[in-house]
Amino acid sequence: MAKKEKKSLKELVNALSKKYDSISTGDVTEPIDKVISTGSIGLDIATGIGGIPVSATVDKNGNLTKKAGKIIELVGDGSGGKSTLALHIIANVQKANLKVILMDSENSFDKFYAESIGVNVKDLILIKLDESGGEGAYSKMQELIETGEVGLVVIDSYNGFQPLKILEDGLDSANMGLHSRMMSKLCAKANSWSIEYGTTFILIGQFRTNIGQMHGDPSVTQGGRGLEFYAHMRIRASRSITIENSQFEGNSSKGLKIGNLHIVKIFKNKLAPPFREAEYNITYGIGIDKVDEIIRLGKEYGLLSKRSPYITYNNTKFDENVFYKSIQDNDEFYTEIKDKIIDCSKNNSLQIEVPELEIIKTVSDNIANELIKEDNEEK
Repeated sequence: MAKKEKKSLKELVNALSKKYDSISTGDVTEPIDKVISTGSIGLDIATGIGGIPVSATVDKNGNLTKKAGKIIELVGDGSGGKSTLALHIIANVQKANLKVILMDSENSFDKFYAESIGVNVKDLILIKLDESGGEGAYSKMQELIETGEVGLVVIDSYNGFQPLKILEDGLDSANMGLHSRMMSKLCAKANSWSIEYGTTFILIGQFRTNIGQMHGDPSVTQGGRGLEFYAHMRIRASRSITIENSQFEGNSSKGLKIGNLHIVKIFKNKLAPPFREAEYNITYGIGIDKVDEIIRLGKEYGLLSKRSPYITYNNTKFDENVFYKSIQDNDEFYTEIKDKIIDCSKNNSLQIEVPELEIIKTVSDNIANELIKEDNEEK
C-alpha cells in the first residue's frame, strides 16, 4: 500500500482555504461592508463603528454582494423607544437599496408613523403572527431569506412569537421551556443564515421580572439565554423624563406632553468597546428629534455656542429659529455639522490606562465585600 504523502499544517490550511470559505488564517479580516446609521448621531458614536453593521451591499451594477451578517438584540422596558429606533434603522437600510423584512408579532405596525420616519412601506415586507404560531412565522421568514435578496430582518418582538403549542393549549396548560427551545433553534439558524446570505438580524424584546431575586437587577429577557450569547451587539433602550411643549405663552398648548427623553446603552459589543451610551428625544408622531440632538452634541463638542436668541456656528451668528429650520430643511448643512461631530468624537475618545495590579486589587476587594455581605446576611 502506497504511503500517503504528509503535508505540513501550513500547506493543508492553504489547500483547505481554497476549497472552503470557512477556513483561513487568523490574519484574514472580515471587514464590515457597510454601516447604517441608527438615526441618532449619539448612538452611532456609542456603537463604536458608526451605526448598525449591514453586510449585504449593492454594487454599482446593482448586484447584491454578501459577507457574514450580524445579530443584534434590542431590549428594554415598555415604551422605551425600541420600535421607533428600529423604524429609523429600517428607513436608512432601505435608502441603501436593501430589502427589509419586519416581523410584527404584536400587530402594532403603524403605517403612517413609519412613513413619517421615512420608511418606504410599499417596499417593506411585513410578516404577522397567524394561526401557524411562531414556527410558521419563522418558516415564512426563512423562505424569503433563502432568496439571497434580504439585507435586514427586524423581529418585533420575539416575545410575541410563541410556539404553536402554547397558542393552541388552554390557559391552564404547563408548557415550560417551549419558547426557550424555539429561540435557541432560531438563534442557531439566524447565525447560519447571516453567514450564508449576509442578512443582518435585529431582534426586539421586552424585559420581564425574575421572580424571587433579592439582589441586583431582577430584569430578565424571555426565551432563554441563547440570544444573549449569539448576539454581536446588545442594546438597552429606556425612557427617562417626559418633555412638555414650552411654546405658545398664554396658550392652552403650553405644557402639552410632546415626547420623551430616551437613554440607550450598549451593554454588549463584539465590534467595538462596549458600555457606551447615548440619549436623544423622541417626539410623538415624528420620531427621533435630530435637530435637538445635533445642537446638543454640537455644543458638547464645542462646534456650536448658544446664547438666546442666537446660535453661533463657524463664526456665523444665526437666529435660533433660522438655525433650526436650516438643519431641518438643508440636508447638506445637517450632514456638514454631523460629520464634524463624528470627527470630534473620534479625536476625543478617551484612552485610559489602568495598571494591571490596580485592576486585580479592585476586583478582589469587590469579591471580598460580597462574601462579607453574604456571611452577615446568613447570620
